[in-house]
Amino acid sequence: EQKTNITGDVNSAFSSKFGGHHQDDTFIVHGDDFSFEHTNGLNMLSLDIDYLQPIYSFHRYNIWLTWNSGIGSTLVITKTDVRIFNEGIDNRFHLSGYAFFLKTGPRIEFWKWVAIGLDWKAGYVNLPSVLIENDADKRANHHFFYVEYYGYLSLQLPLKKWISPGKKKK
Repeated sequence: EQKTNITGDVNSAFSSKFGGHHQDDTFIVHGDDFSFEHTNGLNMLSLDIDYLQPIYSFHRYNIWLTWNSGIGSTLVITKTDVRIFNEGIDNRFHLSGYAFFLKTGPRIEFWKWVAIGLDWKAGYVNLPSVLIENDADKRANHHFFYVEYYGYLSLQLPLKKWISPGKKKK
């Protein structure tokens, strides 16, 4: 059960409860009336810019404690299952919108190539083009803010050494 506002026309043949012309009218909807779920999650293609602030190093053990701070933006690809008045479709993957975020958290690095971290991230997601029907020009739009935390284990590969190995000594 959820409270929502409706703007637009609903054909009474599809729903006697919601039929008619609406201008920001408030309704209580149930799962049988309407469901809208990104079944495969919000798939994000992301570009992040991070800064690692050194806090303390244990040189003897090759361990470094740092603080990670960053910003980023993403393209959001969704696969949305839409059911309106018991009719609907599980749509194909589609570029639906974009997101921006900030993140921060502690990080421990081992031997300069392994890192373990815990980040907190807050962001804004705008989805102006969510498919309602695969081949129709019917779209939904929505936006939201979020806060999340997550842990990670990463490997840092020395690409610079592999790409440009430098001059060999004679």
